[in-house]
Amino acid sequence: MLYRNAFHYIAGGIAAWSAFHIPILCLSLCLSFLVYEVMNDWRKVDHSYHDVLEFVIGIYVVATGLLIWGIVK
Repeated sequence: MLYRNAFHYIAGGIAAWSAFHIPILCLSLCLSFLVYEVMNDWRKVDHSYHDVLEFVIGIYVVATGLLIWGIVK
């Protein structure tokens, strides 16, 4: 269970990193993740909004870090 949560944070971080380098990749990653989670919740009703929240937190943390790194650098 713990590792599953970590993968959502990492996936969000990869999406944030790709937003600065390959924006279309970020868009496709985010959309495919959201479609997967919606379909998963529709079938199993396992409250996938927790997974989406972890993904968004990963995006926020990495994007903030990259922006700060760009300002300091």
